[in-house]
Amino acid sequence: MTNGSDQKERSIYVGKAIAETTVKAFKLTPTGVIELFDELEAALITNNYNKSETLEVQRRIAEAKVSVLAGKEPSSEFEAAWNDVESLGYTDTEREASMVFYRAKYLIRKGSDKSSASNAIERLGVLVGYFNDQQSQHLADHFSQVHEKLLNDLASKFS
Repeated sequence: MTNGSDQKERSIYVGKAIAETTVKAFKLTPTGVIELFDELEAALITNNYNKSETLEVQRRIAEAKVSVLAGKEPSSEFEAAWNDVESLGYTDTEREASMVFYRAKYLIRKGSDKSSASNAIERLGVLVGYFNDQQSQHLADHFSQVHEKLLNDLASKFS
């Protein structure tokens, strides 16, 4: 087995473990979500992972935290998870757009920070432009619709 196939198998394993944990996490408090994903991260990262694989596991775990916590009551755990996602960077622009969507959705639901919600929506609009420039029409169409819905939600929430 080659190193490339080992990495692919580990990536698939990580994806399945994160998906299974995400299902469990939806039933937990924000603190429980963080604890569950932190335990998973510790179990997944082994000495067999190189630096880039370790970073990718950390990114994927942080993204999963954000996606789960965005639907829960506003909490410091969401903010910490968001900061982790931002500091770890993004695998690609599609993942960035998805995370910015969760951030905007969370801020609108929170209802106390119109400026930050507007900034997140504006950032998503910039990413839609990037998708258009890169000839990624399906992504541009999808995130353009999401962007429009978020703008409407923002207007409704803060009217």
